[in-house]
Amino acid sequence: MDKLAQSRQMTTVVADTADVEAVKRLKPMDCTTNPTIVLQALKTPIYDEDFEEAFEWGSKASAEGVLYLRRAVDVKNIWIPYGE
Repeated sequence: MDKLAQSRQMTTVVADTADVEAVKRLKPMDCTTNPTIVLQALKTPIYDEDFEEAFEWGSKASAEGVLYLRRAVDVKNIWIPYGE
């Protein structure tokens, strides 16, 4: 039994990383909400299509949903480049 499997028997395994592939591979029970790590993950182009789909969905939803999605797009397109 590897150390990760042993750890799973004693505690809850969580991910504190922006490495999406590691999260998929290790299958933690929870992930971080640390804004720095979330923003780091959002810098990767793998989320571009997700933002486009979310914005398209939101444009068909309520006005409140559209506002929320516009803010999310702002994070992706405006705030992140300033943090680099």
